[in-house]
Amino acid sequence: MQATAALTVAGSDRVEALLRQIAGDDLNREAVYLLNREAARMEQAGFLGCYYEALDLVLRNTLAHAHEWRGRGFCAVIDVAAIRQHHEAAALDRLLAAVCVHELAHHLEAWGRLSATPRPIASEPPPNLPTVVALVAQWRDQNEARQKESAPAWTGHGARFHRALAHLCHRLKREGHWGIATATLGFAGYGLSGMAKYERTLAGELLSGEGSAIRPILDSHPPPAFEALWERDTGQPCFWWY
Repeated sequence: MQATAALTVAGSDRVEALLRQIAGDDLNREAVYLLNREAARMEQAGFLGCYYEALDLVLRNTLAHAHEWRGRGFCAVIDVAAIRQHHEAAALDRLLAAVCVHELAHHLEAWGRLSATPRPIASEPPPNLPTVVALVAQWRDQNEARQKESAPAWTGHGARFHRALAHLCHRLKREGHWGIATATLGFAGYGLSGMAKYERTLAGELLSGEGSAIRPILDSHPPPAFEALWERDTGQPCFWWY
């Protein structure tokens, strides 16, 4: 994968097709923006990927200037330079896809939240929309807090996120993308039990929900075994609804 000056990451068409395959109806009517951090002129935040539920609106002018704006949808900023710096070339495509799957789990958890419609489709930015600078500062603060161990490693990645991620990774493996699924950060990577344990607690809904949208599943009560494992891992209640 070669460096690119384009706003979107190299290979984004392939990754977008994969995301749409595993998300199904959840992305049917949404644009997908996978943006290269450097090309978007954003400072480093300390993460390989960054997501905010209105990031598409934050970067709307940037997208429009590049003739990339296609309406509201899933938007993530990927630090391609950092991925290239820390990983071997042979693994770049797999890791890029894994980072995007991780950010998609954030998108699915954020745009549901017990609502019949995922979220209002606003054509204009809301008045309290943060600036790019403010978002980067917020992401940096989150990263520094985790590095200083003043917050659990899983901070910002709650039960709802991990339930979404379990569904996405299950579908990845069903389609033969085991390498991407195992490279996606979550579960044991955040000090929790491994992915396999969480998948076992969700086995019934993972199988029955294979052809369904994931957001409505997230708005339903999880299996008791999932709640119990989360509470054992974190020492906190399983707030599955947000």
